[in-house]
Amino acid sequence: MVWVTRSAEKEYDEDCVIPTFKQSLVRVMVWGCIMKGSKGPLVVLEYPGGKGGGMNAKQYQEQVLEAKLHDYYL
Repeated sequence: MVWVTRSAEKEYDEDCVIPTFKQSLVRVMVWGCIMKGSKGPLVVLEYPGGKGGGMNAKQYQEQVLEAKLHDYYL
């Protein structure tokens, strides 16, 4: 965190301002693996996130195990 202060008589200078961002509602989950010295795919998962909207077993099986890991492992 960076703080910039100025005295009351100093002019406001846009160059001394650092933008801040509020927490976003967007959640991102990625999955990757390393096996037998090789790198597997990096998968961006469809993840609703938030309260009660996490990844469940069915989504994990569909998005990772069946869709990506199966082809990589064979």
